[in-house]
Amino acid sequence: MAKLRHIALYADDAIAAAHFYRDAFDMEIVRENANACSLTDGIMNVTIIRSREGFPAGIHHFGMWVDDLEAGQEKAVKAGAQFHMGPPPEGQGAFEIKYKTPDGATIFDITHTGWPGSVKDVAPAVAAREPEKPKVTVP
Repeated sequence: MAKLRHIALYADDAIAAAHFYRDAFDMEIVRENANACSLTDGIMNVTIIRSREGFPAGIHHFGMWVDDLEAGQEKAVKAGAQFHMGPPPEGQGAFEIKYKTPDGATIFDITHTGWPGSVKDVAPAVAAREPEKPKVTVP
């Protein structure tokens, strides 16, 4: 099964935005340069990219981590995905191939290698027991 492990956002000031997420949610910065900053919560990768003309601040795309790259691409295309771009040149970011949803409105990545700070497989938490109901004393 593919796992959602990456979200890319555009921000006018990518570094300031990354520092906000670090400070507000205790995320760890795992990569930073003049144009982008990647953070992790230990499972997910959030990359914040400096916005530019034609790419306003907001959500840009998300990424799915698959077991088998070729099979993942074939399955997405069979479901109607349209190739968009990729992979990036060697050494320039995480390995990912971008597609668009069938309606062309949403961009998503497919990778078999993950993103900085992301973890593909996570053990599910033990089923939580029902919380105890507070004892109410009626006068």
